[in-house]
Amino acid sequence: MADIKYKIDGVMTKLATFKQSFRNQKKAFAYQASIADLESTMDELSDKEQILMYSSVGDKQIDFLADILKLDDDQKDKLEDLSFEEISEHVNYIVERIMGKTDKEIKEDAEKAEQEESGLTEQ
Repeated sequence: MADIKYKIDGVMTKLATFKQSFRNQKKAFAYQASIADLESTMDELSDKEQILMYSSVGDKQIDFLADILKLDDDQKDKLEDLSFEEISEHVNYIVERIMGKTDKEIKEDAEKAEQEESGLTEQ
């Protein structure tokens, strides 16, 4: 089981350590399931409810990061100063690492997705 060191600039002053443990995998699964539940109802929601749903997703992401990285209240509060996209990128990276992907695999997947996306926009 690998120890993974991670730091969110502007939020943390030191590297946090988390593991590719079953405990953290369960937390990642629970996070993903809660997001899937919210997204599955998206079409049924009013505009106002969709806005509130996005806010709820952000809160779930912040709670997940705070739990895995063992952030204190001040650090957790600083996460709210990041953009939704930045928070999502941190969450996605950590989930992928917990699920066993290496930095190299994550980078390759991101490059592949970017190429596919740019290929779609060129057509």
